[in-house]
Amino acid sequence: PWTEGLPSVLYRLASEYGDGYAQGMGLRQTQERRWHADIFGFLWYDPSVAPQPLTDWPRAKLFRDIDWAMLRSAWDDPKGLLLGLKGGQKDWDHAHHDTNSIVLYAHGRPLIIDLLYPHDIWGCRTEAHNTIMVDGKDQRGEVRVAGMRGQPDQRGVIGDLLDAGWYARLVGDASLAYEQGDVRSFVREIMYLRHVRGADPPDYFVLFDDVSATHPARLDWLLHTYGDLDASGDRITITQDDAAVDVTMVAPPRLEYEIASKALEEARSPKPFDGAERVRYVKARPPEPVQREQFLAVLAPRRASDAPTVAVQRIETAGLLGAVVSSGSVRDCALFALDAPDIRADGIEAIGRSCLVRRTDGRVTAAALQGGQRLSADGALLFETDGCGHVALAFTDEAVDATLDLYDAHWVRLRCAKAPQQVFVNGHERKFDYEADRNSMRLDGYDIREVRVLFE
Repeated sequence: PWTEGLPSVLYRLASEYGDGYAQGMGLRQTQERRWHADIFGFLWYDPSVAPQPLTDWPRAKLFRDIDWAMLRSAWDDPKGLLLGLKGGQKDWDHAHHDTNSIVLYAHGRPLIIDLLYPHDIWGCRTEAHNTIMVDGKDQRGEVRVAGMRGQPDQRGVIGDLLDAGWYARLVGDASLAYEQGDVRSFVREIMYLRHVRGADPPDYFVLFDDVSATHPARLDWLLHTYGDLDASGDRITITQDDAAVDVTMVAPPRLEYEIASKALEEARSPKPFDGAERVRYVKARPPEPVQREQFLAVLAPRRASDAPTVAVQRIETAGLLGAVVSSGSVRDCALFALDAPDIRADGIEAIGRSCLVRRTDGRVTAAALQGGQRLSADGALLFETDGCGHVALAFTDEAVDATLDLYDAHWVRLRCAKAPQQVFVNGHERKFDYEADRNSMRLDGYDIREVRVLFE
């Protein structure tokens, strides 16, 4: 196969740029016998380049040049979790209609999949990908396996990546990927909740899709797998060997499911592993055509032999949609503003597009705000700024940690239940104002990206 020379390419990059990460990756691929180095690997390998482990690489990465993004649980765990989101343009020479499509790997198995190449023309169509199909049509442009170049305006854009360890979030905008006479906009927002502390839930995702059509249309929300697939009520369950993912469809409240399959031989797609014979897929759709709809889903991977890891409840008020995700003593509340950036539910108030508040044993231990200015929970201010942007916060008795991505902010205010001893901004100690009457701390400056507040 064409991938056999991959370690050789990595060795060439390592020798050319002195890159220990490429060296380490090439050695790992060779040692694990995923691919075999060829004669060029022998010629290009430079033993003077010390291999570096991947464990200090980012676990969330947006590849801006191609508008793809990856979220992962770890670099050193072969049973770890990986979710990919696809944007970009339909460039030469493969015109796949897969904008805003996702893939998911967990517990060492592919769960939500994209067909391997080469494959038949069906493998390029919107129906073959984990995105949304409108009125049974493909996304914009001609569908081709190879031999053409798409238009630059037929693209998806991914942005707003924020990674705070326990939490990561990104947004895919596929509005230009559809015929403009059919679709006004399609925005997909993904929150990733990582397990980092003992009481935290196992890793899971919140997937929010907001689709606006130009007319009442049939909207098919799609998932594909090589494994078994079951859909009923508000739950889709995908199982592949000893791995599974429970997909709780929080919204819309009533969905119809259509399950189909296609033999890999019929799709002319190679088998990814022994035992894979078919691709199975589900179309989840509202029972009637709609002009605007929000799909809200919680994706919780697990071992197939384990019980579901989280319980999910729906929240809906005027202009607001959300989900409460519970596991043990932890209760997460994810809320999404549908129109005006005004959020009020479950004791949470915010000016912003979306937010998440984590309570452990009833106490706020973490929170995040996207596209906003202010967030409070249970009557306590958690975050405020005079600018706008994104923030993720973690609260313990010893510290407050904040990751921020703000635009045009002169100051920020963070929740501090007691006076800080030290405050570090971007790794350097910084002066601060503690406001005892507000139980908060204010920092001034334009460059605030990472904040660590230490208490006695």
